[in-house]
Amino acid sequence: PLGWNSLFRQPSHIFYSHRLHVVKAQLACEVCHGNIAQTTSPPRSVKKLTMADCIACHERSGVSVDCNTCHR
Repeated sequence: PLGWNSLFRQPSHIFYSHRLHVVKAQLACEVCHGNIAQTTSPPRSVKKLTMADCIACHERSGVSVDCNTCHR
């Protein structure tokens, strides 16, 4: 079995839910993770998502950019 190694750790004041993005918003994994499903080994480098990346996506999608949406 494959082991899980987290690539990102969010600060404790950030709320991020894969469920909201994948199930509710119906985003494909590729939107944020690129062609990860086609890889055969762990990525050598990973693009770090920034707050600007998140805001840009929320604005393109018409989703709230209110601070309380993601910051607790």
